[in-house]
Formats: sequence, structure tokens, C-alpha cells
Amino acid sequence: MAFFCAVFFAATGAALPPPVHAAPPGAARGGPEDTGIAVNTLGMEFVLVPAGVFVMGDLEGEDDEAPLREVTLTRDFRLGRHEVTQRQFELVTGRNPSVFPGPDNPVDSVSWEDAREFVSLLNAREGTRKYRLPTEAEWEHAARGGTRSRFFFGDDTSLLGRYDWVRSNSGGVTHPVGTKDPGPYGLFDMHGNVGEWVEDRYGYHHYAEARRVEDPTGPASGTERVVRGGSRHDDPFHARPADRLGSDPAEVPEEIRGSYGFRVAYFPEPVKKSLFGRGKGRR
Repeated sequence: MAFFCAVFFAATGAALPPPVHAAPPGAARGGPEDTGIAVNTLGMEFVLVPAGVFVMGDLEGEDDEAPLREVTLTRDFRLGRHEVTQRQFELVTGRNPSVFPGPDNPVDSVSWEDAREFVSLLNAREGTRKYRLPTEAEWEHAARGGTRSRFFFGDDTSLLGRYDWVRSNSGGVTHPVGTKDPGPYGLFDMHGNVGEWVEDRYGYHHYAEARRVEDPTGPASGTERVVRGGSRHDDPFHARPADRLGSDPAEVPEEIRGSYGFRVAYFPEPVKKSLFGRGKGRR
């Protein structure tokens, strides 16, 4: 109902009513409860990504994906089931920078600063501080879905078109979110449609600084921010979950406009150190 009201008020030009907080994203409600999907007052859906240990990187990828590092994520979190759509971005920010228009298409041509503005406004609208962009490690963990192959569906790149919109099947444009098959955690479009900004600064040799880490947040300094996941113009190599890209946080390069978007993470739960045995701390 809140989502319907938001669309109505946006269409009529009236001021948006205050959000309803009857069911925060941390607790699923109604129908979605059975599927483990939480829904906020904007209609955004969030799936649970479990805490765990995974191997980050790819020795057969680019140099900045090496060396491999063992990453421990100490808490469960929720991640947007879909990339943020143009409808959602416009309702929150009042604008739509996309070059491939469509209310259910992912918002595109957004900078990292645009993504952070959306998150800040969404937190204010929902009366919380628990939304943010996922870290690079959280994003890769979610994209891998508990697997260790190059893609969550294996190493056969001919299967990529079943799960994502990439160069071979997109026609060079974005498509409505959720129209391909989801990954193991119920996430859609993790390898295509638009590349996704994450929270971290980009460091080309960052993985070499520590081979075993817990809840990493990226380099402490640096001018670029990280984009993850393939987009509508990428080949399979650049759609891998380990693929990384550093980009200016304040703008989107003109030659790849239409290719940068994002999804939102939500952290309703406290850190769950007890999930891991003793001796699993930092090394």
C-alpha cells in the first residue's frame, strides 16, 4: 500500500506522505515471509545472504584479482533482490539520469555519489541508518552464492544468457530487472544488465595486503571506487563475480554511459561472531 501511495503522489506532483514503518526490512511480512524475502515501504525486496567464509579473487582473471584471499563475513545481511530500478530511484531522488528509459529497468548512468545519495535519502525516508552499499567482499560473496566455480552456475559461459543480460543477448540496452533466472541466494542480474557500485575504494594491489581477512572494507585511501558485476555491453570474462573495476566516484565515463547502476544492502542483525569457531580471527 505504501508503494502504491508513493507512485500515486509522484504521479500527481503532491508531496510524499511520511513512510509507514509497520514492517521494517529486517523482518519479512505477509506473503514474502514464506520465501524469506523482506519488503520495505518503497516495495524494494531484500533476500538473506548468510555469513560465511569464501575465497575471493580469480587467478585466471585480471592482475587486480590476485592473490586469492580467504574472507570471513561475520554477519548475515540482506541484499536487494534486484538492482535499483528507475522507478525507485526517481521516487527517492526526484530525478532519473538513465539513458535506457523504463520504470522497471535498472537505473543507469549513476555515479557512486549518486548511489550514496539514494542510500542516504532512503535511510531518511525509512527512519533508519541500516541501508548502505554492499562492500566489495559482501557483493562477491553474494554473487558466488556459496560456489567456488567462475560463475555460480559453473564454468560454462554458454549458460550466462540464461541468467543475465550481457553483450551477446542484450541488444546493447538494459532490460527490466528480474527477467532472467536468479542465483542461489535468490538474487537477479548479478552478472549483467548494469555494473554495480559498491562501497569500497579501489586498490589495484589491495588483495596482496592480506591473504586472510575478516569483514574487509577496502583500502583506507584512494580516489576511485569499485564497480562490480558485468553489464549489458560486457563479455563473459568481465561478467565474472571476481571481476573488478575502479572508477571516478563523481562521474560516469561518457563512453560507457548506460552501464553503471547499483543495489542496496540492509543490515538488521548484530555481528554474529559465534557462528565461527575459535581461532578464526584476524591473522
